[in-house]
Amino acid sequence: MKLNLTFLSTFFILANSFGQTTIWTENFNNSCASGCAAAGYSGANGAWSVTTPGTNGAESNVWFVSGSECGMQPGQCGTGCGTTNSSLHVGSNLALLGLVDPGAAYAAGGAGVFNVATNKRAESPVINTTGYDDLSISFSYIENGQGAIDNAQLWVFNGVTWALLDDMPKTTCCGGVPCTGSEQGLWAPYSFDLPASTFDNPNVRIAFLWVNNDDEIGSDPSFAVDDVVIQGTAIGGGSNPPVADFVFSPSTSCIGSNVVFTDASTNNVGATYEWDFGPNATPATANTPGPHTVSFNALGDQTISLTVTNADGTSTSTQTFTVTPGPTVTTSPDVQICEGGSTVISASGASAYNWDNGLGIGASHSVSPTVTTTYTVTGVDVNGCSGTATVTITVDGEGPTLTTSSIDAVCFGSSTGQASVVAVGSDPFTYSWAPLGGNQDTASNLFPGNYTVSVTDAAGCTSNGSVTVGSPTQIQANAEITNSDCNQNNGSILLNPSGGNGSYSYSWLPGGSTNQLLTNLAPGNYQVTITDGNGCTQQFNFTIEFNDDFLVTVNPPSATINYQENVPLNTTVTPNIPGATYSWTPVQGLSCTNCPDPIASPSSTTTYIVTVTAPNSCSQSAQAIISVNLPCGTVFMPTIFSPNGDFLNDRLCVLGACIEFVTYTIYNRWGELVFESKSQEECWNGTFRGKPAPNGIYAYKFQVTLTDGKLIEDSGSITLVR
Repeated sequence: MKLNLTFLSTFFILANSFGQTTIWTENFNNSCASGCAAAGYSGANGAWSVTTPGTNGAESNVWFVSGSECGMQPGQCGTGCGTTNSSLHVGSNLALLGLVDPGAAYAAGGAGVFNVATNKRAESPVINTTGYDDLSISFSYIENGQGAIDNAQLWVFNGVTWALLDDMPKTTCCGGVPCTGSEQGLWAPYSFDLPASTFDNPNVRIAFLWVNNDDEIGSDPSFAVDDVVIQGTAIGGGSNPPVADFVFSPSTSCIGSNVVFTDASTNNVGATYEWDFGPNATPATANTPGPHTVSFNALGDQTISLTVTNADGTSTSTQTFTVTPGPTVTTSPDVQICEGGSTVISASGASAYNWDNGLGIGASHSVSPTVTTTYTVTGVDVNGCSGTATVTITVDGEGPTLTTSSIDAVCFGSSTGQASVVAVGSDPFTYSWAPLGGNQDTASNLFPGNYTVSVTDAAGCTSNGSVTVGSPTQIQANAEITNSDCNQNNGSILLNPSGGNGSYSYSWLPGGSTNQLLTNLAPGNYQVTITDGNGCTQQFNFTIEFNDDFLVTVNPPSATINYQENVPLNTTVTPNIPGATYSWTPVQGLSCTNCPDPIASPSSTTTYIVTVTAPNSCSQSAQAIISVNLPCGTVFMPTIFSPNGDFLNDRLCVLGACIEFVTYTIYNRWGELVFESKSQEECWNGTFRGKPAPNGIYAYKFQVTLTDGKLIEDSGSITLVR
């Protein structure tokens, strides 16, 4: 496969192959995707031509050089490849049918409408074989057609006459099958010895002849060829001639830039060197291996050759180097701005940019010149080549003179402010306020804050101004609150307002008072509206709470009793509150639950809490912890429990003393096991499968082993309430 590179290997590239040297190559690389006639093709070795040795119809097939038929390696199927790998091939030229250069596909007949008979020969430029004999030619190709009727041949010119060299065999199609016209051709290798008349001859040429009739018989592919190589043996040369070659960096360049050429020859021990860099190069020649640093002063293709000679022969490598122009840099158009104005300038066409006037790198910049200024930008492309462009910013005229004023908002945070601007200059003016305010000289209904205004005169010049709209500070109540004692309405609220415009008035809810001080207040919520001298209002809410000013105690605060004994609980309220009510929890084991002095006889250790509530709803609480000593052998399960998170009766446990081992289970009404425990400390919390169990009746069963070895079993029901 060949590659489409800026540096193209061309001819006289020596390479030893079974004692022979490559003296000429052709790869038909023209970067043409389709439709490029071979008669117009000029490669690195020179121009090809097309002659007509026989009769041709008006719509005869044409020799093309393009990527419509991609030049492939032997064993590969034919295909198209665009601009990357052209071949020399025969294709139809029926423009009326849209069949121009379809690749190696020809018109075998015109159906009586067109005459496609073809006899055309594609002929190479002159090949100089001076100093070489034992010549051979090789290439890759595909061919079908119709036997010897629609057929391709290889011809050779010895400087005097053209002669048929060989009628190449037909190739097969992809998969090794015969070609019927619907398959892609399978590329094949070819080689043949050239006649002695071409040895040591400066005027050799080769050619490919294609002929076809107009009988509509024949199948594609027609003929395509690529990678033509001619090799020979140096006359009188030894067994180890040099092979000239060189490399270069960078792969492309521009005028004045340096390119380094480095020798890559082989078999070059004791060899002499002759470099020819061409008439546009500095230096133009050199006679050492190098590397050599060269610059070029002209655009386009430059031909560079290296000739290496030793005792066994001479080899020359010639390559083409392209000097490209620098990038075409363009800038944004020249513009005119007013004094104090700004604009953005930009450049395109290169890969990187550097501006003068202190702007530095970057494709675009915002500029604000005070006088007319021309900016120059230098653009550099990927090859390091540069180009320049300029843009001129003309500064002419100044914006109007502005005087701004404002009126503060009447109330804090209200949209009652106003801003104005007076412009002096070339009217009429246009206005634009920001962040809001409209497009007039006065902006109304403004909130407190900062505003800008842009004023543009009749000449298009703009001036900018700013203004601040103020406001009074926010009204604050600064209240002093006194809470009410329990059973007494003696709370108060005193206002000490600030902010606003002074001259405050008040309106209270509930009650409608207009005083600054409220007294004799019961616990509850109160609201006041404060109005200042500008009529601005602000509402405030306050809460009067109870003072905790009475104490509740229970005597005894704690006691220990034996199972089935009792203890009296006496409640004391200090100071005494007539009309107070009492409420005890839990209610189990108490002689009364709404009296001050119940008798407690709990069956297990219990914490009792009494809550005393005054007539004005003030309340205080106290507690007593009654511990119960259970006798050995007394084991039971409570018949009710309430797992509601109040820390009272929240767990269902097996109760009793002297328990060494315990196993108990809980079942729901359907007989499902909802809880099981083997520890007196592990109690049921009222959940089943991670969720609260529903209220209702549940069955229990337990088995207890006491410390004296006695076994106790029991079962029954319990009630779950929440």
